[in-house]
Order: sequence, then C-alpha cells, then structure tokens
Amino acid sequence: MSTSQKEVAVEFDDGLEPAFSSIAVTDAQGKPVTSAKSVVDPADKKHMSVALNALTPGVYSVAWVAVADDGHRTQGHYSFTVK
Repeated sequence: MSTSQKEVAVEFDDGLEPAFSSIAVTDAQGKPVTSAKSVVDPADKKHMSVALNALTPGVYSVAWVAVADDGHRTQGHYSFTVK
C-alpha cells in the first residue's frame, strides 16, 4: 500500500458472535496500532473491522479470531506493507 489505511476490515461467510470475535493489528515490533476495539457490524454480522492509528511506512500484521453464530471458531493472520 502506498497510503495509510484508516481501518482493517474482514468479511466472513457466516454471522459472528461479537463478544468472542476480534481483530488485532500490530507493527513490526509487535506493538498494537489500533485506535479502538474491533467491532462486528450490527447491520451485517459477517463484517468485522477495527480502526487504526495513523500508520507509518513499515510491515504490519493482522490476526483475527472469529466465532460464528453456530459457535464454530476460526482464526487467521496476514501481513501488509505501507510504503
């Protein structure tokens, strides 16, 4: 990416349980770069996002945990670079 993002959002196939689902975003040193807790959109429970602080150039890691309405738990991670 050549510009800093204001949020990280993840779309899921099933609705999520907000109390048990989350997104964490950290910089290369492992420090959190989020400006608030992650939220599941009440109008679209398949959409979870988290607001970010202003990002400087570097590599960032995203780790998410999602618990579906049926109780099924999944997790994943990926990274992105701000240039």
